Amino acid sequence: MTDRLSKIFDKLEICGVFADIGCAHGYIAKAMLDSGKCEQAIISAISDKCLSKAQELLKDYLPLNKVESVVSDGFEKIDFCNQALIAGMGGEEIVTIIEKAKLKNKLPERLVLQPMKNCDKVRLCAVNAGYRVVYDKVFKSGGKFYNLIT
Repeated sequence: MTDRLSKIFDKLEICGVFADIGCAHGYIAKAMLDSGKCEQAIISAISDKCLSKAQELLKDYLPLNKVESVVSDGFEKIDFCNQALIAGMGGEEIVTIIEKAKLKNKLPERLVLQPMKNCDKVRLCAVNAGYRVVYDKVFKSGGKFYNLIT
């Protein structure tokens, strides 16, 4: 796992159901399951093609019903999770995901957000959705700076 992903993982808490929205390769979901930080992980991506890498990485967990794999636009096809990660995408996209989920009462108890830009908009959106910001830092990884908000 990269240094960036490790820093994100460190801010995730123990939970029952963890959702990785836009999961990319699935490294965070695997780390959550391997470490016992979650009982079940939901991996989601916008297309089957995007989801296939994470499914391959988590193939040992799939038959154990520890991983649910869904093609979903944000929280659209996710019925429930305690904690969700939305990382590695633009802030505008994260705002759209949060706003759509709020309208459908699908927001989890806790969000961990790592926008690639427009951090101010993401922070404001989260607060307007009823969240309290408990961690908001900039960190450096691989020569780049990233925002991380919980």
